[in-house]
Amino acid sequence: MSFGPRYRALVYLTLALSFLVVVWGGVVRVSGSGLGCPDWPLCHGQFLPGLDTATRIEWFHRFLAIVAGLTLAALAVWTLVRYRGDRRAVAGLAGFVFPDRTGPSSLGASLSALALLITGGVLWLDARTFEFRPNLYLALIGATAAGYFVARDLRLEMWELVPPGLGVIACGIQLRQEKAFQVDHWIRQLIVGAGLGLVMGWAAVFTVSGDLWWLVALLVQGALAAGAGIVLRSRVLLGGGGAALALVSLRALLTVAQAGYLFIAFGTVALVLLAVATALALSRERSLAGARGLREQLAQWD
Repeated sequence: MSFGPRYRALVYLTLALSFLVVVWGGVVRVSGSGLGCPDWPLCHGQFLPGLDTATRIEWFHRFLAIVAGLTLAALAVWTLVRYRGDRRAVAGLAGFVFPDRTGPSSLGASLSALALLITGGVLWLDARTFEFRPNLYLALIGATAAGYFVARDLRLEMWELVPPGLGVIACGIQLRQEKAFQVDHWIRQLIVGAGLGLVMGWAAVFTVSGDLWWLVALLVQGALAAGAGIVLRSRVLLGGGGAALALVSLRALLTVAQAGYLFIAFGTVALVLLAVATALALSRERSLAGARGLREQLAQWD
């Protein structure tokens, strides 16, 4: 199957724009204009900012990156719609749209994983060399998204969303220390929450359905998330891990009750509640002081 002239023109345009993004990134680096636009995705809170030299250079770099991204997306859509029968064209693009072509030991899975790793490496080098910080996060997401196809290639389909989810969480955590541009805390929390949902989503679904193996998996994931939340001072990770542990406990009690041991399940809950109430009653002042201190600490977390 031959490719038409318009398709070839779009390919060459995408390559040219990608090259210009890298070259203009060098201009940004040499001129010291990396902070010409301190926020993102806008520039000084506007789509068309002021006309000082540093701002114009950085804004044009972002403009080139956006146009290059749009042409790349158009190329992917055109390829999948027009040339889906050609393995050469579709193998590296079929991953998320046609998962049946990226199964174990498939050409699509291998090429997609390799393409994402190479893309992540290029974006990382661009971010390190030309100090275009958004590319650092795109590199992290791209590289971890390769794990999606690696999991499919290893017949671990139920775990395929874990690597991209970890990448999204890492981006949300890293954004707290970002100095090149500002991102509101609620957006960072939303990013971390979305990543956590990708990581623990399948485990939560199968735990609710009563699968004991996934119950254990969610228990481990919840404990790790809660521990990471404490270490990284993230309320979203701590809350998500706690919710996962609560879901595991509830599902375990329901499993015991469904097995004909309803009295044991309710007795266990009653004993736990009684123990907690007794401990709080015996150390009321200390508990209140501890709760206030914990609330003050959590208020400083992201």
